[in-house]
Amino acid sequence: MGAKNDDPPGVDLEKVGLPRNDLLNTVCMNAENQEAVRQYEHQTWTRCSRNYRQTWAMLTNQTLPGIIDRLGLHSDSRVLDIGCGPGNSTFLLSQTGADLTGIDFSEKMISVAADKHPELTFKVGDAENLGFDNSTFDAVVANYIVHHLPDPVRVFGEISRVLKSGGTFAFAVWGPLEEQTSVGAFFEAFTHFQDLGELPHGPLFGVTEFEVFNDLTGKGGLRDLQVEILPTEWRCESLDPVIEGFWTWGNLASLPSELQQKIRDRMIANCQAFKDNDAYVFPHSALVGFAQAE
Repeated sequence: MGAKNDDPPGVDLEKVGLPRNDLLNTVCMNAENQEAVRQYEHQTWTRCSRNYRQTWAMLTNQTLPGIIDRLGLHSDSRVLDIGCGPGNSTFLLSQTGADLTGIDFSEKMISVAADKHPELTFKVGDAENLGFDNSTFDAVVANYIVHHLPDPVRVFGEISRVLKSGGTFAFAVWGPLEEQTSVGAFFEAFTHFQDLGELPHGPLFGVTEFEVFNDLTGKGGLRDLQVEILPTEWRCESLDPVIEGFWTWGNLASLPSELQQKIRDRMIANCQAFKDNDAYVFPHSALVGFAQAE
C-alpha cells in the first residue's frame, strides 16, 4: 500500500541542505553547540505539545508494539519512558501492566501528559541528569528521542546507571532519511520557496550506522547492542495531521500568510502521490535498538 506508482523519495539531503553526519564527527560537539541544540529542541517540542498526540504520535507510536514485545513487560516491571512527550508512549507501555514513569524536559509536554493520563506518573526531567537511584528500572525506553540528544554518551551513561543489572534500554530513531516520505514532501515544498539553513542538531541526527550506536552506547556502559530497520507508515484520512505537524514543528505560522499558502499548496501537491483510496499512506522507516546494562 502507499503511493500508486513508485514512491517519491524521502529527504533529498543534498537538495534541501540538511546536515549529514559522517562517522568521524558524531561525537565532536563543544559545550556551546550542545547548549544551542538543547535550546532549539526545548523550544520546538514545547511548541509541539499542543498537537503532538494528533500529529506526530500517529507515526511515532508505530514502533512501540515491537518494543513492548521485545521487552516482555509485565506487572512486576519498572519502566522509565524518557522523552515521553504528551504521554502517548507512556500510556501504551503501561497497558502491559508495568509500573511506568514518564519524564520530559518540557513542562508543557508533562502538563498535557498528566492531564490526559492522571493515573500515570510524569515528571519534568533531564535525561542527562536522571533523578533516580542506581539500579531502579528493569527497562528504559526512548522512542524517537536519541537523535535529539546533544550529548548522547552522557545520557547513555545515566540510562546504564538507573537500569538494574541485565536491564534493557530500548530506543527508536528515524531510519534512513531518504525513506521518510512525508518529511520529503514537506522539505521539497519548503525549500522551493525558502532557504532552510542548517538547523541545530544532535550528533546522532540522520545516523543509522550500527558502528556509531554501538560505540556510543558502549561508552555509556551499555552492551550487546542489536539494531534493526522497521518499516512504518503514517496513515491518515486527510492531510490535516501531517500539515499541522510540520507547521507546528517548523513554526511556519511565523511566516507571511502568502508564503505559507504557497508552501502548503506545493506540499499538498507532493502528497497526492501517497493517496490510497480514502486515505493518505506515507511509507517511513525507523531504526530500533536494544542494549543491556552490565
